[in-house]
Amino acid sequence: MKVLRRMAKSIEDIVREGYDIWRRNMLIGLPFISSLLLEILTGAFALILMGIILASLNIFFNNVLIIIAFLFLSLCLVVILLNIIKSFFIAGAVGMSKEAIETGRTSFGDMMKYGKRKFLELFIANMLIFALSLLGGIILIPSIIAFKLNMFNLALSLILVSSLLFGLYLICLNVVMILVPFSIVIRDIGGIDGLQDSYSVVMRNKLSVILLLFVSYGLTWAAEMLSNAMFSFFGIIPILGAIISLGFLIFYALFLAGIITPIITIWWTLLYIDRTGIKLEGVSYETDHKIPEEKLKHIITSEPIYV
Repeated sequence: MKVLRRMAKSIEDIVREGYDIWRRNMLIGLPFISSLLLEILTGAFALILMGIILASLNIFFNNVLIIIAFLFLSLCLVVILLNIIKSFFIAGAVGMSKEAIETGRTSFGDMMKYGKRKFLELFIANMLIFALSLLGGIILIPSIIAFKLNMFNLALSLILVSSLLFGLYLICLNVVMILVPFSIVIRDIGGIDGLQDSYSVVMRNKLSVILLLFVSYGLTWAAEMLSNAMFSFFGIIPILGAIISLGFLIFYALFLAGIITPIITIWWTLLYIDRTGIKLEGVSYETDHKIPEEKLKHIITSEPIYV
């Protein structure tokens, strides 16, 4: 791994190059489609299992608190399991994108290799981001206190202000943490280091990150608008329209997972590699050994690119 001193790519170059890479490596959609299907199956199985167990609890226990506790614990377990699944496939997708950028080709083996290697670190990072999101809820405490003191006018004003601040906090948090998966997979670092690295890279490249966010959300928004128009059109057709709408919904979900999301992932992988100046060469992920920090300091030979 080394850092090269060169001109930064424009967002236009990243978008064009990312699309070309995706055209030659459409297999990058596999992790997202697999994640979607597995999450649906896991969620459905969990709901059925919870329903069966809940029916049994109603027979043997009349205590509402026990049932509520069971539902809460079950929900937590399902959320954790779904996050593990998502972390595995996102790590695999970023790894596939990295390989496609570096070598021009990627494979199913790359998904499994990077997924198994980095899913735990990415899962930990996601849990930390979730905890930081909850921490922002402190902003809402003054409005709750005002309600408790029957100061309703003040409470309503505080709710409005604190809700806006909380929303702004969540937006900022999501922006500065957007590169976490790429930091963890590409640099081969842990969850906490991934959070720190993402924050550092985003703050040094705010304009590039914001521009690519607009492009990414713009593409997703355009697809969403098209799907809404199609749903509205099919909705006016009696009976048959509902069947067509269901089929289109499945197609749209697969379209997002198999085409839109992989392209966006490649864009962010390109941006991360370009703006940090990293070019991965000869770094084997087949072993369980990370590059020692002392060696890494010697490998990084110049300053990264800041835009």
